[in-house]
Amino acid sequence: EPWHCGTAYCRLCHRRSRVASLPAAVGNAVGECRSRQIRAMAAKRGWTAPIVYLGSMSAFAALVADEYLDLRRWKAVAHSIREPASGDVISFSLRARTRPPPIGCMDWPAGRALLEWSAAEGLHRPHSASTVLEIGSGVGTAAVGLVLLANHAVGASARPEAQLSVVATDVCDESLFNLAANARANGLLPGGVEVLDAPPAAPSP
Repeated sequence: EPWHCGTAYCRLCHRRSRVASLPAAVGNAVGECRSRQIRAMAAKRGWTAPIVYLGSMSAFAALVADEYLDLRRWKAVAHSIREPASGDVISFSLRARTRPPPIGCMDWPAGRALLEWSAAEGLHRPHSASTVLEIGSGVGTAAVGLVLLANHAVGASARPEAQLSVVATDVCDESLFNLAANARANGLLPGGVEVLDAPPAAPSP
């Protein structure tokens, strides 16, 4: 007859039973096996509960520290865009928040989509000097990328009269300061990108 564990061999106490001739011994062995299983499960649970508790508390403490100390504040975001006419790849980097607030310091996919659409439509190759107004420029993905594409196209065509500039806007001082810093880091401020109402210094948190 199989034991309670499903076989005629007790894996826990490593004893074989002779069910037919020793029913009492088998009953005692089964009881002993069950008690050992219960003790083993209790010991295992006794270690599991503190480990789970400590792990949960550590994760909660890390989230609280990140929320109040802002440990993961900024990151560098790399972008590259292909100039459709020449096939050249223009690369640039922007400084962006890892998470809001403010939402204007986040590298949203909409800025990338707008830049790719502008390049595909040839907005970086105007027939004469032009100025583009962008409402809600964020970190400057579209503004910086479009002017870099336009400068590359002007240099390739030797048509300085077809210069393109972008007037970039946003809603809060921290976003405007970061936008201006990104334009300056890519060599477009002054010249190329104008940030309206950008504060001269970083606003206090």
